[in-house]
Amino acid sequence: MPEAVAPGSEPAPGSTPPAAGAPPAAPKDPETPPVKPAAEPPVVAKPPAVEPPAVPPAEVGAPPAYALTAPADVVHFSEHWLEKDQRLFEVQARANNWTNDEAQVALDRVPQGHQLTRDAFKAELKADPELGGDNMEKTEANVLRALDHFLPKTTKHGADLRRMMNLTGFGNYPALVAGWSAVGRALAEDDPGILKPKEIQAQDLPAEDVLYPGKGPGGAPVLLTHSA
Repeated sequence: MPEAVAPGSEPAPGSTPPAAGAPPAAPKDPETPPVKPAAEPPVVAKPPAVEPPAVPPAEVGAPPAYALTAPADVVHFSEHWLEKDQRLFEVQARANNWTNDEAQVALDRVPQGHQLTRDAFKAELKADPELGGDNMEKTEANVLRALDHFLPKTTKHGADLRRMMNLTGFGNYPALVAGWSAVGRALAEDDPGILKPKEIQAQDLPAEDVLYPGKGPGGAPVLLTHSA
């Protein structure tokens, strides 16, 4: 006798009835609502990248033109150092391929080098038995006589020679002094009318001004000075 089918349990039209003895189908889960994607964080505009300032390349070698400053207010130097001396120094700096900074350091040392030369020559001259000591005054007069005769300080070369002797300290170089002194002594012997040492000292201008025209305030080293 067939089993009675419970009302409402008839299979849907067109569906396959479950096989006999098969377990009943599992009930369907209710539909899961779609998951909304997480909201993306707002986009923050990045500030523009700042480029570091350009660093000029390190100076290498001699520049196209030097910008050097000669030491100022240096006794024995400032009053004698001229523009042409600066140009000659720059020629030397370029020959050595010095940068502007290297050349400036070397220029700053020039006065010290001249002073060392001056002091060394002065000490040697004072110790010379023929030129220095008790003969210093006579030697100085002979040198002045020779300079005034052949290269007066009023001439271009006479003034420049005195300037360079004072600038470099070679005004006290014993060999140079000996040469000028010998010339001056010969002039005095050949012409008795040429000024003798005491007459030179009695002139309106002191001997140091003869050797150093245009002497400025404060003084500067002079040829054959007696001071220490």
